[in-house]
Amino acid sequence: MQHIRDQKKHIFRWGILVSSILYFAFFTTVYGKVKLSVPFSIQIPNGSWVQPFKDACEETVLLMVEAYYQKQEFSDKKNIQQRIEKMVTLEDQIFGFNKDTSTELMARLINGYLSYEARIVLNPDFESITKELDAYRPVIVPINGRLLANANYQSPAPEYHVIVLVGYDRDKMEFYANDPGTKFGEQMAFGVQSLLSSNLDYPNAKGYRAKNMIFTSPILITTASSDADQDGLSKREELEHQTDLYASDTDADGFLDAEEVDSGYSPVTNERSIKLPSLVRARGTQKIYRIQEKEKRHVQSHDAMVAHKWDYKNILEVSSRFLDGFQEAESIK
Repeated sequence: MQHIRDQKKHIFRWGILVSSILYFAFFTTVYGKVKLSVPFSIQIPNGSWVQPFKDACEETVLLMVEAYYQKQEFSDKKNIQQRIEKMVTLEDQIFGFNKDTSTELMARLINGYLSYEARIVLNPDFESITKELDAYRPVIVPINGRLLANANYQSPAPEYHVIVLVGYDRDKMEFYANDPGTKFGEQMAFGVQSLLSSNLDYPNAKGYRAKNMIFTSPILITTASSDADQDGLSKREELEHQTDLYASDTDADGFLDAEEVDSGYSPVTNERSIKLPSLVRARGTQKIYRIQEKEKRHVQSHDAMVAHKWDYKNILEVSSRFLDGFQEAESIK
C-alpha cells in the first residue's frame, strides 16, 4: 500500500510539473502578441486638412487614450471634432499655442486635465514598452515621420508626429499603433527597429530631439490630489462627481464645482435654469420624477414613460437637495 501511495505521489508531482510547464508556455504565447482595443480616429474628423486639425495628432492621440481608459464612445465625428477643438482652446489658454506640443507639454495636459496619468520615459527599449502593453497600458510615441516606414503619409512626411502604441507581436518583431495621420491608421504594423529609430521628441531650445515616450496609467497616484482647473475639487473628486477637468464651473451657473458639492447641489447641472416641467433623477438613485411648479411626481414604470411619450435621454441629473425642495405629489403610473 505504501508503494502504491508513493507511486501516486510521484505521478501527482509530475502532473503538477507538466501542468506548470504548459501554463507558462501558454501565457508566454499569449503575451507574445497583444492588441489593445484603443478606439481610433483620424486627426481630421471633418475630412479636411485645415487648422487646427492639420496639426492635431497630439490632441487626437490623447483623446484616443482617454476614450480607451474611460470606455467612452469614440466614433461620432462631430463629437470628436468638438473634443479636439476644446483641447486646442485649453492649450492656447495654458501654453499660449497649440501646435507641435512636446512630451513634456502632453504629459502636463494629461496629468492636469485628463482622467489618466502620464510619465515621460527616456529611451525605452522593446521589453519596457511591451511590459506596459502587457499591462493594458497604451504608450504615446512622438516620431519623425520621415524616418518611419508609413507609405500612407502625404509627401513630404511630417518631421514631427505623434502616434500611440496599442500592441505588439514578438514573433514578427512588430508594434501595432493607432496613427491619426491617416485614415488607414488603426492598428498599423511597424517594425520594432523602424519605430524605435524614428522615436524623436519635439526639438528643445537647442534643437535636440530626445528619444522620449509617454507611459500612461488609469490609476491615479501622483495626480490624484491635483486641481489644475482650480475649482476646489481634486482630480480624483472631479472623476467621482463627473465634472469637467477643463473648467472650474462645469455647469456655468456662477459657482465653483467644489462650492456646489459642499452645499449639496449638482456641479454638472445648472439647477437654477431648469425649465419646468422636466424629468429628473437625483444622482445615485433610480427614481425618475416629473417636476412641475412646486411638486414632484414619481414616474413609476417604463409603461408610464411610453404612455406619455417621454424620452429617457431627456432626464436631467440633479442633486438630492434640489429635489427635496419639491413636495411629493401623486405618482404617475
